Amino acid sequence: MIQKLDGTWKVIKDENNKGEVQKFFISEYNDSEWEKIKVPGHWQANEKYITKLSKDGVYTDYGGPTVWYRTSFIPPSEFKNKIIRLKFNGVFYLTSVWLNGEKLGENEGYFFPFEFDVSDKLDFEKENVLSVKVTCEDEKNIGKKKQITGVLSHWDASDPTTNPGGIWKSVELISTREAYFKNIKIVPKILPENKAKIIVTYKIESEKELEIDLKINVEPKNFEGENITKNFKERLKAGNNNIVEEIEIKDPKLWWTWDHGERNLYTLESQILIENEESETINNNFGIREIYMIEEKGWKVILNGKRIFIRGNNYAPCDMRLAYCTPEDYKRDIQLMKDCNMNMIRVHAHIDSEPYFHDACDEVGILVWQDFPFQWSYSKKVLESAKKQSKKAVELLQNHPSQAIYCTHNEPFELFERSQFILLGLGLIFLLFGVDIIVALYPGKLELLPGIQGFTTSTQVFFELGRETFKDIPFLTFEVLFGLFIVLLLQMPPINFLSLKQAIGLMILFSLSTIIDFFLPEMVIIPLLLETNPIFHTDTVLTMGNLIEFLIFLALTLPTNTIPWNFLRNFNKDKLDPAMVKVLEDELELDKNHNGIIVKNSGMAGIIRGGTDLHSYCGYYWPLAPKYRAAYKYLDIRWKVRFVTEFGAQAFPNKESLEKFPCFKDTPEDIFPLNTSTLVKNHRYQQLFVRNYAKEEDFKTLEAFIQATQDYQAEIAKFHIELFRFMKYDNCGGVIHFLFNDCFPGITWSIVDYWRKPKKAFFVIKNCFEPVYPFVFKYPKKNYSQGKRFKTDLYVVNDLHKEFGGIKLTVDISPSSGEPIFQKEYTVNLEKDSLIKIDNIDTILPKGRSGRYKLNLKLHLLSKVIHNQYEIRIKPPTLSINLPF
Repeated sequence: MIQKLDGTWKVIKDENNKGEVQKFFISEYNDSEWEKIKVPGHWQANEKYITKLSKDGVYTDYGGPTVWYRTSFIPPSEFKNKIIRLKFNGVFYLTSVWLNGEKLGENEGYFFPFEFDVSDKLDFEKENVLSVKVTCEDEKNIGKKKQITGVLSHWDASDPTTNPGGIWKSVELISTREAYFKNIKIVPKILPENKAKIIVTYKIESEKELEIDLKINVEPKNFEGENITKNFKERLKAGNNNIVEEIEIKDPKLWWTWDHGERNLYTLESQILIENEESETINNNFGIREIYMIEEKGWKVILNGKRIFIRGNNYAPCDMRLAYCTPEDYKRDIQLMKDCNMNMIRVHAHIDSEPYFHDACDEVGILVWQDFPFQWSYSKKVLESAKKQSKKAVELLQNHPSQAIYCTHNEPFELFERSQFILLGLGLIFLLFGVDIIVALYPGKLELLPGIQGFTTSTQVFFELGRETFKDIPFLTFEVLFGLFIVLLLQMPPINFLSLKQAIGLMILFSLSTIIDFFLPEMVIIPLLLETNPIFHTDTVLTMGNLIEFLIFLALTLPTNTIPWNFLRNFNKDKLDPAMVKVLEDELELDKNHNGIIVKNSGMAGIIRGGTDLHSYCGYYWPLAPKYRAAYKYLDIRWKVRFVTEFGAQAFPNKESLEKFPCFKDTPEDIFPLNTSTLVKNHRYQQLFVRNYAKEEDFKTLEAFIQATQDYQAEIAKFHIELFRFMKYDNCGGVIHFLFNDCFPGITWSIVDYWRKPKKAFFVIKNCFEPVYPFVFKYPKKNYSQGKRFKTDLYVVNDLHKEFGGIKLTVDISPSSGEPIFQKEYTVNLEKDSLIKIDNIDTILPKGRSGRYKLNLKLHLLSKVIHNQYEIRIKPPTLSINLPF
């Protein structure tokens, strides 16, 4: 039996953290002047307490970091002589609880329930006073965070003005007899001869030694089938009891993702009876499925014995204020994902409102990559709490058939303090400009060819000084000492980037390249065109030793165009994450079960081998090089693309959504030009990067500017998806875009905004994620000359475990109106789960027909036509004037 304690509570801010001294928790305390607040909820969204919005959307008042709640209640008489538990289903973030002035205990963590036995602490004749102290900090030291709240507290796509603090889920009293369930774990196993079984582990708490009847019933939830019932007696000891029961299921109906089969679900009903009286009944939905991953030539996800290619996106919190998300909200979002042809969603560095989210994924048939609520950098003090909360996460999620991947941490980068930034900056300056310094000191050893520029010209000021200062030091000795200095700088506290072994290895590599330079100075590679990193000039002279250094650097940075974070040592990556992985391994027992996949952390693609998944922001944070595809295809770095979980670009929402932003609430009808300072400050607009593809001043209307940002976001998404689908299983096992939704009115990477209005990229990704999809690998250029050759490679990818024969595929290059300048038709036979090259398209573009054209691919699959399109432009001829003189 359950008594809900939700409703209107009393609340007050504890600005100086003196509530305990002032005894806010005693029953007699006069709380008549306290404000009222709704529970469940967040203190920032209280209708009266804190809702004043300033014009720019910032809360002018809020309840953090510490708030006290109080309520009173009388338990129902039916609870007498029963075991009574006070259960909190979720509180942000630190909680201390008193009942009638007596402290019951504390809890740390926001996403899992916790409870206290209050059987002998309740008064059935008068009001019982429940007092709760809640603390949720606005942490200032983001490099050493102590609260495990993930993106709900610190992220570049969340509301920077929000504090999630509060009692955000229901509070309830639960009464049972002397024994009740603490946890139920269901592990499905697929057996030969069309059979399966579930291994059910019951954790039962008993107040004393006694005998119970345990009744188990398994029945189909969403299909017709037979029920399975088991009844047996069990002798319990006082305290914790583990009972393991195996249940065989004949002719099992497996659970699949929506694109591979039916989403068959079962319900397990478990009931404890004591002396023929019901103590507690729990229902758990589950599916019969096995899932694991093979790490061979990339990551290959295996579902029910079949390899599947992953197509997905990242899920922000449904809303920054999770308390107000409903089951219908999650069903809407998951249906949008399915409509977009996704078969996996990555819950990005948070755990959403459960069980609503996973229930919706179970029913629709979408796998879940579940990040734990760790985003970037944390203090060493969180270690023990992290291990505890990891175990709680598994207990909360493991029975859902949609739950596939457990990832402990998103981007466990070290976020530096000011002193570390200074030392790092000095080190990077020496590292980037080191070649110039050496050129200045030893021009005879690295002589530049006439007219060819060196790596940079920024160190000219050091030339004369350097020659005079170091002129008597041999070249080889200097370069080796220079390398040692850089490596030791990175290894020393407070930076601690490298372990001792890493530092020694790097020094050996640096010294080897230097020795080659010394003995073979004439081996110069000239000129080398670099198109992948803006640090370098395009015309560069390299010695052989420099080339070795560069190739090492290239292998580290090319796939991500970013700093090779996995090379850097820090507590989060090297201590915290492995500790959580150990907890997951113990809880999931993956050595015995195919019941999930563990990923140590996300965004750590590795250096030479190893690492995890790839975050690639080419075209947004870094330039999108024309040879980017070729680098992945031909260089031996495809192993870094084993699984891709982030890529994308920011885009504005549609005008009608933008006008709903709080900062535009009292603005006249025309909000263009935009108040970009407010959008940058409070709505996560990264103007510095967006201006690379859309400058506000270049557009006459807001609609045109918005369209430009959405066009570019869609193009970047298409480019990456087609690249990674081309690499299907060689070595890429899946592609997950960033980001699906906004959790507040924001300017972010999302493809559906806060009001769930799709941007252009939603429809482009929907098309690119078609399970069967035609595309070209050599992405067409925007501009072609008349009479020049147009070449590209035509492919069709099939993610389904179905063969298709005799499919018609048409290709044409056509203007907006008029006859095509190229067209061809193919009959295609597709093997299941395959990538097939259809043809090399090679044609001469006609003269005298300039303008905009579309390269159209149309695949006629059963009753559906899958259409892919690329825009190209044939330039008009260049005018040449022959002057008479």
